[in-house]
Amino acid sequence: MRALLCTTATLSLTLLLAACSTPRLADQDELFALTTEKVSELGSDSERALDEANEAYRQAQDENLTFYAPLHMKRLEETLREARQKELAGNSELAVAAAAQVMSLLENGRRTKTAALEALPELFAQKEVLDNIKSANVLPEDYQDAMSDLSKLITLIESGNATRAAEKAPSLLEDLTELEIDTMLAIHWQPAADTLEKAEDEKADDNAPSSFAESEQMIESARDTIRSSYRERALCEQVGKEALRSAQHTLYIAREAKKLQRLNADKAEYAALKLESFLHEVAIGSGSGDLRHMSFKDQALAIIQNIREREQKEDSSAAQTVPAEAEAADTATSDSDALAD
Repeated sequence: MRALLCTTATLSLTLLLAACSTPRLADQDELFALTTEKVSELGSDSERALDEANEAYRQAQDENLTFYAPLHMKRLEETLREARQKELAGNSELAVAAAAQVMSLLENGRRTKTAALEALPELFAQKEVLDNIKSANVLPEDYQDAMSDLSKLITLIESGNATRAAEKAPSLLEDLTELEIDTMLAIHWQPAADTLEKAEDEKADDNAPSSFAESEQMIESARDTIRSSYRERALCEQVGKEALRSAQHTLYIAREAKKLQRLNADKAEYAALKLESFLHEVAIGSGSGDLRHMSFKDQALAIIQNIREREQKEDSSAAQTVPAEAEAADTATSDSDALAD
């Protein structure tokens, strides 16, 4: 009896010391009872107790209790340090008591995780959405702030304020949804906006005003589409890509237009010959021959016509090959049947 009283007193002291540095847990009495039971199971084997406490800590890390049960995890880490210190000091009784509490904190932390998932299902579903679109990589600071807010709601559940957590949940869900929209904009819209801003820095609105205005309108439309249809991933990718290509077109057209504005007679001829060389390379590559005796427009039309004629011949050849192969197969079948007869 005396030994039991000593153990109980030691356990109470350990719990009290751990409780001082973190908010009180809602399951404090349950934690005390569970720890007392584990102390009885462990006996005086402090080495075994510390091994099991270290394993409990590893499991808590693997199950991400730092996020899903932050108060329990903080208490667990503090108590594990206490257990190690007492073991080094040769106080096996206190080491066993602290190690037992570590294991109890793991079990109760798991229950907290389950309770949080059940109490805040919409928030955790939205967290999964954010993880799927890599929001943590795209907008790391915003993501961390949002997860910090979610973790605070979990601590409310841990400390027995589940009702308060439920009251705060709708507001946080709005924030997480807005983060999803911002992430989709950052992925699919921001590159186009950045490219157009670069074009504007290079005076594209002066050198290619029509192209710039068209891109500006397309980018605004893409932003509106992504904000209103952010869950339609394929659509967001499509409109974002179209806006980006439009902005890139404006950037390069403005650069070429700026060069043309500075041309004199000699430089104009050089520019025309350079453009003709591009067309000539395409003509030779497509098998159209040397078309440089024609205007640029006629060269382009001739190249297109040649490519289409080649495609038609290839399609016709393929169509003729299929019946020939089918006829050969029929002949082989007939020969096989005749041999069987």
